[in-house]
Amino acid sequence: MRPQDRSPSRAWRWIDARILRHSTTRPWNVLANVASILGLILTTFSVVRWNVQAIPILYLCLLSFFLVVRYVRQERWARYAEGAVVLEKAYSLCQEAAEVILWNQHNVDMFMQKLQDSLDAFGQAFTLVVGSSCRVCLAELTVSATSSGSTPPTPDEVFLVQVILRGDKRTNDQLEKAQRVAENTDFLQVLQTGKPFLHNDLIHAYKLRKYDNSKWSQEMLENGDFPYTSTIVWPIRLSERPLSGAANPPLAFLCVDTKRRDAFWSSSDVPLGACYAHAIYPLVRTLIGPA
Repeated sequence: MRPQDRSPSRAWRWIDARILRHSTTRPWNVLANVASILGLILTTFSVVRWNVQAIPILYLCLLSFFLVVRYVRQERWARYAEGAVVLEKAYSLCQEAAEVILWNQHNVDMFMQKLQDSLDAFGQAFTLVVGSSCRVCLAELTVSATSSGSTPPTPDEVFLVQVILRGDKRTNDQLEKAQRVAENTDFLQVLQTGKPFLHNDLIHAYKLRKYDNSKWSQEMLENGDFPYTSTIVWPIRLSERPLSGAANPPLAFLCVDTKRRDAFWSSSDVPLGACYAHAIYPLVRTLIGPA
């Protein structure tokens, strides 16, 4: 008995080769366009031949809904083209910062300024994509000095995170104090999984005690004055030499946030920022040293 042939049918191969594969939109958009054309033909017949009024009304409702959804999606995708222009500037500034390291190693101020400008351009790119103002910061993962001893400490005791650079201003120890990773859900999850953290409604999660942030307080909860609602946190290059208490911790974190709820898309925004996190790894390693 011959095994069942599970290869695509000839008709589907023709559709895929002639219509879908060479289309400028996604396959589902092509099928939706075909459905809208067939719906128009059906509507025309219902009016001219069948004298049925319900079908045109239903068709107009479905078509309007489809056009609204498609406009929202396409408008978001169009913003990535605008963001790419600013991202090119961010990567260019990374290159300039690297040249400072290579040819002018003692000019620390110039290096920091180039890196800060690059972070600022990265934030501007996300602002264009999201449609609301985005903040960007670079946070260093450190080991607590009080955790040294004969007994190996746990990750909750050993790891601290400290913002060392923002896109809009340079910070220092007085402005940004080190925080325990265990008291910050986003950094802790990245540390434990090695994967980016994304959440689009942190305030709701904070109210339900499903999100911890060492910089947030009960006063913010009462006033509703939170600095951001949505955030993405990327690890910057996992270290090849594991520290005590966790395997392959990141060297630092790249963070972007905004006050808009449901601002980020996991399918496109997370990879977009991950590319930049990979690009600035040599600069971060120069800035804070090896893990």
